[in-house]
Amino acid sequence: MTARHAVALGLVASLLLGGGTSAYFVVVSQNEAIEQALGRLAAYEATISSQPQLETQLEGVRQQSASLAGLVAGTSAALAAASIQNDVRAIASRVGGEVRSTQNLPSSTVDSFEKIEIASEVNLPLSRLKDLLYQIEAHTPYLFLDRITIEVPQNSSRPAERTQPRINIQFVVRGYRWAGT
Repeated sequence: MTARHAVALGLVASLLLGGGTSAYFVVVSQNEAIEQALGRLAAYEATISSQPQLETQLEGVRQQSASLAGLVAGTSAALAAASIQNDVRAIASRVGGEVRSTQNLPSSTVDSFEKIEIASEVNLPLSRLKDLLYQIEAHTPYLFLDRITIEVPQNSSRPAERTQPRINIQFVVRGYRWAGT
């Protein structure tokens, strides 16, 4: 064997050894990738198998949230608005007033709660104003008053001594319902 053959043989051996080492590292890295993928697959399978239990828990939370005492009942914004209108009519009637008009305002949803607003106009005796306001604010489900305007009609003649002056009160009553997501 000549020196050239020895150098060529050394080069071939180096290439084979280097290629073998590279092939070894490729196989080892592929095995690690396969092991990681199998680990992720096992985690996904565990998550998928727990799905029915999680769905049952989620439905329980939804039912509990929908039945909170302070929320307006109704499966839609229109039904919740009708419920609020009925409550305002009942309260106004109890304090000797009458609802002259109501108007549903656009609803909005924030964090799974839908805000329902109703513009109302009520005519009632002046002495019953605080009763009306208190009963709306203390109502369950919770109702909130906004934008209150009170009009006292100006009469040219004095009312009889025993007659209570009547006033018109305009306000927006607001309630919340669970909209869920």
